[in-house]
Amino acid sequence: MEIPSSDDENAEFRFDVGGGIEQEEECVTLVDHPSGDFVGDCNNPHNLTVRDLFRPRVLPNECVITRRGCYATSCKAALIITMVIFLFVVSLISFAVWSDHHQTSALPALPHPPNVKHFDGRLPMEVKPVNYKIQLTPYLDEDDGSKRFQFDGEVTILLHCLQATNTITLHSLNLAIDVGAIRCSSTNKTDGPISVVTTKTVVEYDFFIIVLDQALTVGHQYSINLNYFAKFTVKTHKETFGFYRSSYVTNGETRHIASTQLEYTDARRVFPCFDEPALKATFDIAVKHRIRRSTVLSNMPNIRNETIGDWNTAYFNTTPVMSNYLIAVVVTDFECKETITPNGVKFRVCADEQDLDAMEFALNFGSRCLSYFEEFWGVLFPLPKLDMISLPSLSARGMENWGLITYQDYLVLYDSSVHSPSQLQTSAHVISHELVHMWFGDFVAPSWWDELWLSEGFARFYQNIGVNHIYPQWQNYEQFYQEIVTFKAFGSDSSLDSPPTVRPVGWKNEIDELFGVSIYERAASLIRMIESFLDKDVFHSGIMEYLKDNLYNNTEMDDLWIHLSKQANAGNSEGHINLKMIMDPWFRQVGYPIVMATRENNAVTVQQKRFLLNPHEKATMPGKYPELGPWSIPLTYIHSAWSEISSLQWTWFSQSTKTFDLTGISKTDWFLLNVNQTGYYRVNYDADNWRKLIEQLNMDHTTISIQNRAALVDDVLNIAQSQDISVNTSLQLLEYLTIEMDYAPWQAAESAIKYIDNMLKRTEAYQDFRRMMTDVIKPMYSRLGWSLTTQNIVQFHNAALATRFACYYGNSECILEAQKKFSEWLNDRKTNFLIADVRQTVLCHGLMYGNSGEDWETVFSLLVNATDGPYSDDLKYGLACSGLPWKLQSYMAKYMQSEDLVDVVNDVRDASILGYYLAWDYVVSNFDEMKSSIGEDNAYGIIWSFADSMNTQADREKYEDFGNRYHDMSNDHAIQFYKGLQQINTNIEWMAKNYDDVVMYLKDRT
Repeated sequence: MEIPSSDDENAEFRFDVGGGIEQEEECVTLVDHPSGDFVGDCNNPHNLTVRDLFRPRVLPNECVITRRGCYATSCKAALIITMVIFLFVVSLISFAVWSDHHQTSALPALPHPPNVKHFDGRLPMEVKPVNYKIQLTPYLDEDDGSKRFQFDGEVTILLHCLQATNTITLHSLNLAIDVGAIRCSSTNKTDGPISVVTTKTVVEYDFFIIVLDQALTVGHQYSINLNYFAKFTVKTHKETFGFYRSSYVTNGETRHIASTQLEYTDARRVFPCFDEPALKATFDIAVKHRIRRSTVLSNMPNIRNETIGDWNTAYFNTTPVMSNYLIAVVVTDFECKETITPNGVKFRVCADEQDLDAMEFALNFGSRCLSYFEEFWGVLFPLPKLDMISLPSLSARGMENWGLITYQDYLVLYDSSVHSPSQLQTSAHVISHELVHMWFGDFVAPSWWDELWLSEGFARFYQNIGVNHIYPQWQNYEQFYQEIVTFKAFGSDSSLDSPPTVRPVGWKNEIDELFGVSIYERAASLIRMIESFLDKDVFHSGIMEYLKDNLYNNTEMDDLWIHLSKQANAGNSEGHINLKMIMDPWFRQVGYPIVMATRENNAVTVQQKRFLLNPHEKATMPGKYPELGPWSIPLTYIHSAWSEISSLQWTWFSQSTKTFDLTGISKTDWFLLNVNQTGYYRVNYDADNWRKLIEQLNMDHTTISIQNRAALVDDVLNIAQSQDISVNTSLQLLEYLTIEMDYAPWQAAESAIKYIDNMLKRTEAYQDFRRMMTDVIKPMYSRLGWSLTTQNIVQFHNAALATRFACYYGNSECILEAQKKFSEWLNDRKTNFLIADVRQTVLCHGLMYGNSGEDWETVFSLLVNATDGPYSDDLKYGLACSGLPWKLQSYMAKYMQSEDLVDVVNDVRDASILGYYLAWDYVVSNFDEMKSSIGEDNAYGIIWSFADSMNTQADREKYEDFGNRYHDMSNDHAIQFYKGLQQINTNIEWMAKNYDDVVMYLKDRT
């Protein structure tokens, strides 16, 4: 348990250890022990470890510590008998555990690469859809009796025959199709009647095959009609998919919603279809619903209604040609606000009526952003309306259904009275992202999922342009772009098992794995790099031609390279640029490079290699992805002797090694590569240049741009983790932050410092490290701490970061203020609203240092009833910060039957050193039950996550002991076990290599 003041390292922190019979509250004191555990003091100090807190123990002064508390005894004889029995039982249990352990003392078998089953589930290209007519009837009310939470469906598909065939292969999943009612007919009057002979299913690929009594004729069109019913899906594993139901409470009444989420392969759960992105068609949709459902939305405008009794059928206009995963239907009773854009698009935002005022920002920003993108690309939005709706249970942040974008509710609603400026910023980015998709993903879509980055990468890249256009005062590129895109991409792409952006996929889990950093942030980083070396105007011209030439069509990556290369070479007399040759290695092979630059006089020699955070990592599946040789790196550079530091030079670096000259540089000048970090690579320098850069940062940091300062901080910390430079170099650079008042470099530090923090956290050096970090943050905190009422985005983020940083590293003023705000919040949560950006800090330090069991129970009751995702996450973490060991123990036990146990255990592990030991013991002791309750993957995943922080021989023995006990784990889990062991060994090596130097550095500075 850390003490509340960073200035008095000998202070003890006394707290109530729980509701004992006689409630002797100050009987135990937890203080640091050299072993890294905690010891207890019950009037006299004793060697009491964390585990001992849960074992009754008699101390010489007759103070008994139990799980329920610490109290004095009055009957020694009874106590002695109790202790004898207790020790006997403990001995038996210990022997059983020891015996079990030594009977299975072998580690898991060395794993083999996991088998990857070949995917052969693409639809045969014998027919293609032209049009779907779909009618859905959702049943959501008690009046619907046994049909409640089901839906009926009917679909008529117009097909065009490409090859003669007597079978029609569709996708269908969990739909009860009335096979006897299937009808097939030709639109050609000369064709005879067609009968359905039989139907077949291929469960592996979700195929539903209709066998006909005759072959279809090439070039003719046919109509096939199917009736079916199905159950609504419900949110599982924090995921929504298909036609799903959800609910919300308004004015004390529970109301139900039916809505769709079809990306990527879930249209087949709603209607039989050709569920591949390239098989586009038009859609006519009708929804039959009870009249009490006042809002029924789909992609197109509602053109007519037919009402019979309590039921209404809403018919919607025909859609443009589009992929079927973009179809959307929402049945609810929400209210909408609307405006008309300059180009005549009806733009609406819909939500629960109690949130009408909170829709205003999304309505204003969204309509302006849509109009800007129309002008920017010179392509008008083709639909007559665009709805954006807030949904309480959507698992995706947003979904780009053409004409009906769905959002998680907190991302599209903004109320300045309760939400912080960062919520405004987040909402703007998510809205902008989904609006970009109206062009990249809807108008023009990738032909198959393997090149999904053509949709998601461009959406992530251009969302920043949209936000920056409407809110230039936010300084998006100077202060936030690296955090949102570049650093996130680097962090995910620094492992041998990081996937390339473009890779073969087919199975559902393979497509699911695509939706990660590689197709969002990594792709956006690469797009920005292309823009930087092509020139913005050339790049923009190529993109506009790419869009206009492929409207309503599907594309592949090579189509983009053709258009960009054409524009790049127009009027270029200096040589031919082949974008495919340059960029294929970046998209098709794994990882990204680090450039090592060494200087001798005016000459700089650069070398490139793949950057890995763990230098000893071994790939799970070596050779799975192609190795295409060195990257073609657009190497930009500046040096301090140039009169205009903003001007830069650049050269192509396409070999393993290259040397170039720095014209005009002197011995005392520094140089800098990857100017403003527009290239997707890290840079390491020789010791002399690092020293000069650090001197410049301390002398006048503003000489170097904000983006470059952030890049230096992020690079130096990550390169120190990879053991390519001394950790002390990174600590020296961090000290300049005492004069840094911009957000981007501080954000880079907050994120990248976690590894050093984890390595030192359980060592004697941690107190000195905390003192250093407290000194570094003190000027920023003194200037801005808790100044959270400003609407200036950059200043707000600086204040929130300074507060989080200062409290985390033990600034006593910050902690006392956090405790004060926590108490005020507990007393009146409505008046003393906690801003999300510091909510976790307030909750954590309020419960860490307050140690009131009653306060803990109050916060826990709020968690049980919480429905807002981010709010729940902050409550969970705050509860995990408690200094009451039995509360943490019971906290984990409460979630044993819930998948939320993963979050709870991880939070307990990360919140404090006490929590780290408790969480490990709890998981190991209850592992078999965890496997049954939350599944093997989740249970084992918790264990492997500890490896990131394990860095001692004792840690490795604990980890291997677990491997011994569960040596019969599956191959997939064995792979992760050995990856964790590899990380532990690397951490131990890092400590051996760096710890003594870090100790010396920290002692010298104090």
